[in-house]
Amino acid sequence: MSKNIGRPYPDKCPIWGTQAQFRDANRDGKIVDSPRTGGRYFITGSALEFLEHPDNWANAACDDRKRDLTSWMVRQRISGNPEPEIFSDTFEDLGYSAKPTVRQRCHNLLRYLDKSLPRLGDKVTFIPDTDDARFFELLAWTDSLLEQELEFIIDFCIDSRWIIKTDYNIGEAILSSDLSLKFPGYHKLEEIQKPENDPSNIAFVAMWFDESMDNVYETGIRKGIKEAGYEPLRIKDVEFNGQIHDEIIVSIKRSHFMVADFTHGEDGARGSVYFEAGFAKGLGQEVIFTCQDSQKDKIQFDTRQYNHIFWKDVDDLVARLKVRISATI
Repeated sequence: MSKNIGRPYPDKCPIWGTQAQFRDANRDGKIVDSPRTGGRYFITGSALEFLEHPDNWANAACDDRKRDLTSWMVRQRISGNPEPEIFSDTFEDLGYSAKPTVRQRCHNLLRYLDKSLPRLGDKVTFIPDTDDARFFELLAWTDSLLEQELEFIIDFCIDSRWIIKTDYNIGEAILSSDLSLKFPGYHKLEEIQKPENDPSNIAFVAMWFDESMDNVYETGIRKGIKEAGYEPLRIKDVEFNGQIHDEIIVSIKRSHFMVADFTHGEDGARGSVYFEAGFAKGLGQEVIFTCQDSQKDKIQFDTRQYNHIFWKDVDDLVARLKVRISATI
């Protein structure tokens, strides 16, 4: 299905070379609506230039990388980000992204049908192994390159009594197929979409609230989290009426993971950061430990055994934090 696409726009997906719609953004880049990637995304000008070079992307050997990028975008949408953002360095981070399991791919098929079927009993109709938009969306949401992969996932969901498939044939040739959810399929959706099973898009940030750290947060921690596809939450930026300790605990519980930075001033270590990191670990959350490189010898015994990101400057922090999130979350 891959081909050298040359300049992709105005009507070709720059990733897959398939039909897509473009519109201008209020910054350097384009907004692309591409069924083969599962929906809408934003791509920067530098990322578009990268994709235009045949040796970088537009050849059959890159199909697995295209699939990885598509799968990453689907995960972003499931987490609540309807328009994932692709930067030039996003491609370098793909190797750190976890591959979806077969069961997760089956669950994503249910998620796709659920979002595509507004009423009980509705059906999704697609034409297999063609340029049909529905077929492309099904490939994207199930992390499939070929029709046989999609059929395997559909068969599993049928055997699990989650969906019904109806084929319309002429002889042995399938003209089109319908997919619809059964009651056990809706029940399975309720199970996988429970808060404890449906990861939040929020990353709680625990750090020293000093003016000297504002730039570290805004251009370092915050940027790294957002470029990895998550939304940072710093308690300093939250409006509330109750006690701050209660709000911190509630916010940590609602978050998917934590970034805890142990950089501090002359007054010594920030006990609140250690408490918040310990509370998150007690909940079973992943905690990414960071600290300014010049203070690595000041890390307390409690957390010294964890693999910290010791950053030299905000650019170093952004790059390494984004890679760590992609690799471990």
